Amino acid sequence: MAEPGWHREDIKAALVKRFGPVTALSEAWGWEKSAISRTLRGSRRRRPVELRIAEALGIPPEVLWPDRWPSPEGKRRRPNSVIAQDTSRGRPDSHRQKSEAA
Repeated sequence: MAEPGWHREDIKAALVKRFGPVTALSEAWGWEKSAISRTLRGSRRRRPVELRIAEALGIPPEVLWPDRWPSPEGKRRRPNSVIAQDTSRGRPDSHRQKSEAA
């Protein structure tokens, strides 16, 4: 099991100490003002935002978010939601809507 990463409030506090309000920082970086907040809450995880936060803090993304960035190269794991979207995986043909082409 991966070590726990930084708590989102700790990341936010570090950003605020260095750069001021995260809404202003989001806009300064060219994003909508809620981009950083949404990324920290986890409601909208965006790779460029996570990478920019890590770069600004001087901390690798795998340290901040080890569950999403497990390797030192910064390669992101495939989220479970993508795996769950493959609805045909593991189902017998009788449960599929179309088992053969017409």
